[in-house]
Amino acid sequence: MTRAWLAAAAIAGFFSVAADAATAHVTAGDAHGAELLRTGAFYGMIHAVALVAVAAIAEHHDRPRPFLIMAARSFVIGIFYSVSAFSRSH
Repeated sequence: MTRAWLAAAAIAGFFSVAADAATAHVTAGDAHGAELLRTGAFYGMIHAVALVAVAAIAEHHDRPRPFLIMAARSFVIGIFYSVSAFSRSH
């Protein structure tokens, strides 16, 4: 289960960095779109780091505790929220 969490965090981190890098190039004339992309990238990166932390904590247990599973699911939902900011930017 923690491998899936780490994979989700890696994918979210990748797309967050890519969105942040593309902000200057894709939304050159659209200040609102650029701000949405920056915000989505920031949120995605924060959620990815938090998901890595939850996975690291879960590795110390034989079975992940229910609160860790709930936290990981919440951070994955947060990643989807940041993706929605990407889609609203253009």
